[in-house]
Amino acid sequence: MSEGSHPTLYIILDNPDISYFYLEEENDISSPPTDQLTYSGLSIVDPIWETIDPNPNLQTLYNDFNERIFSGMLPEIEVKWSNRMTRATGACYPFFDEEGNCVQCRIYLSKPILELRPRRDTVETLLHEMIHAFQCFRKTKDEGDDHGPNFQNFVEILNNSLGTNITVSASVKVYVCVQQPS
Repeated sequence: MSEGSHPTLYIILDNPDISYFYLEEENDISSPPTDQLTYSGLSIVDPIWETIDPNPNLQTLYNDFNERIFSGMLPEIEVKWSNRMTRATGACYPFFDEEGNCVQCRIYLSKPILELRPRRDTVETLLHEMIHAFQCFRKTKDEGDDHGPNFQNFVEILNNSLGTNITVSASVKVYVCVQQPS
C-alpha cells in the first residue's frame, strides 16, 4: 500500500443482512479482515486521538466514515450536537416518503453526555447511528426491532473489523458528583 493511502472496508450486500466485509488494498481483495482498519495509520479508537483531535467535527467524521467504512453508500446526512439530549448518547431520525422509503435521516449526538466522555465514545456512538441510517436507506432493519439481529450482526462485524466497542444501546451511565455544602 502506498504512503498516504489507506485500506478501504467494503460492505458486501449479497444478502440483506450484511453478512461480511472484505478489505481492498491496491485492488487486492482478500478474505474478511483480521486486523483493525487503520485511520491515518491508527485505529479509529486509538487513545492517541484524545490528544490529536479531542473534539472532532461530527460532519467531518461522518463523511470520512461514510467513505471509508460504508463505501460512500450513505447520502449526505446532517450530523449535529444536541444540547437537549440527556438520556441517550445519540439518535438517528429517519424521514420517509409516501411509499415508505427512507429519503433522509438526521443524526444527533448528546453534547452534555459525550463532552464528558472519551472521544472513543463519540466515534462509537456516531457509528451506531450510522448503522441505523444505513439500515433505513437499505431497508435491512428488522421488523419492529431497531436493534434486532441484522443490527447486532452489523455491530459485531464493525467491532471485529475496527476494534470498536459499539453497543446495541446508544446510552452510557453518567455519574454526577454532587458536592454537599459544608
